[in-house]
Amino acid sequence: MKKNIYTYLTIILLISCGSDDNSNDQTNLNPLSPVTAVNVSDIGNSGNASDIRISFNVSSQSNLLVYRALVLDANANLALNEALELPESAYHEFSSDNTTVLPAGLKTVGGNLIIEGVNYKVAIISLHAIDTSLSALSSFSEIFTLVNTDLLPLDPVTSIQILDNTNNGNASDIDLSFVDNQSSQLLAGYRVFVLKDNSSIELNEALNSPSNLFISLSPSTNQVVLDSVLKDTDGDDIIENQNYKIVILSEHLNDASLSVLSNPSSSFTLQRTNLISTLVPSIGIGTGGVSVDENDVIYVADFGEALSIGNGSSVVSITPDGQVSTFISGFSDGASGNHIDAQGNFYQSHQAGGRISITDTNGNTTNFTSGGLLSAPIGIAIDDQNNLYVANCGGGNIIKVDSNGNQSIFSDSNLLAACPNGITFDSDDNLYVANFSNGNIIKVVPDGSASIFATIPGNNNGHLIFADDKLYVVARSAHQIYEVDMLSNITLIAGNGARGAANGSALNSNMSFPNDLDISSDGTRLYVNEVANSTGSGLAPTRVRVIHLDAGN
Repeated sequence: MKKNIYTYLTIILLISCGSDDNSNDQTNLNPLSPVTAVNVSDIGNSGNASDIRISFNVSSQSNLLVYRALVLDANANLALNEALELPESAYHEFSSDNTTVLPAGLKTVGGNLIIEGVNYKVAIISLHAIDTSLSALSSFSEIFTLVNTDLLPLDPVTSIQILDNTNNGNASDIDLSFVDNQSSQLLAGYRVFVLKDNSSIELNEALNSPSNLFISLSPSTNQVVLDSVLKDTDGDDIIENQNYKIVILSEHLNDASLSVLSNPSSSFTLQRTNLISTLVPSIGIGTGGVSVDENDVIYVADFGEALSIGNGSSVVSITPDGQVSTFISGFSDGASGNHIDAQGNFYQSHQAGGRISITDTNGNTTNFTSGGLLSAPIGIAIDDQNNLYVANCGGGNIIKVDSNGNQSIFSDSNLLAACPNGITFDSDDNLYVANFSNGNIIKVVPDGSASIFATIPGNNNGHLIFADDKLYVVARSAHQIYEVDMLSNITLIAGNGARGAANGSALNSNMSFPNDLDISSDGTRLYVNEVANSTGSGLAPTRVRVIHLDAGN
């Protein structure tokens, strides 16, 4: 009986062992899953299969022996059993990674060499380690074509911009910029051509032009001032009052025929233009008043840190070549506006102190008038009888102070309620007042009557002066300077409206909260003080700019 039990147990054990082996065999014979998302990249210019890099997605699976990469013509098809019978020359075999670069000698499944300019697609075999019939063939990749990028044509430049930034009367007046669209390393450089507006240029002509008809630029240059000796494509000098356009050639590094010309720029004409330059880039004072004496020495006052902190403590003098020295110092109530009389005495308003000081020709400084009707005095002007007129910001009126220092209200029109700031006389003894808190210029006739003479863009005027039968007005928050004739016609003469410090053509320049201005003794230069920073609301430091009034010369 015991022997039968042992025999029975032995049979059960053998059956059990045999069942496990069958299970393992079954697992080893599961079919593989195909790879997915087969992607092809053209990575070289060899003109064969080594230009092809393949990548794909895989799922973890056992019994994978290797992958085989196959390249087919775009219109070919292939079944798994056919793929497994291909010769070694028609597939690339690799193992672990899900990316590979094909060997140079690989052929298509049709037995042809892989070359540029032909449409192909790729498939991947996942080869089973035990039973090749359980291998898997992927879906085809997107159709692709190998291209020799060394011989691709270039893209033309775009957005050609021209600024007329000087008055030399030749090509050096042209400040050129453009947008470079090249991501290729095949750009050898650029050639810039200036054409008369009715002229044209072809690629072959541009490639064979003599060197005096273009300027060459490096591939990394997309902004340049042109050379003064450059001629237009007709061989003529580039001059003012002639209509021109610019065409730019992008030169191919390997094949000149693959170079490309841009579309012509917009038509432009060089003209005499006002220019702007920087006389002193930075002085450690806040932007107050500006006056110029008969020797063209510029006096610039220190208002203080900010509009709400009029704690300036000095007035500096600046020579025409930009040398700065201290003219007045030792006060702490800000220097807001100033004026030089016919005898050379220097009058300075002190906004925070409610007073006007005077510095005589010997450099002695005393109070001229203070307190009384004065409330935050800013701009000052003197008539032919040596009466002083004050733009009284705090009082919203104009105060007259006679030569003995006696004060009276000259005009208290409601039009002056917006903080009268700058003040100046014309040749007929009319006063013009720039309001700080709106854009109005107020005309005040000799009897004190007031009217709106002009409205300046920006809604925030600085100071103004009268010269050569016109007003020059600071549009402070607009970062611009305007000219106003005696018929109230308004003309922008400096500043493009963007805050900054760019010099050159006055209309293309930047300014930064300009405040006051005065004119040189010969009437050719305006001196303007402004905030030296291009950000922030503080008034210091101060930069001094020069507007060269060249347009009419």
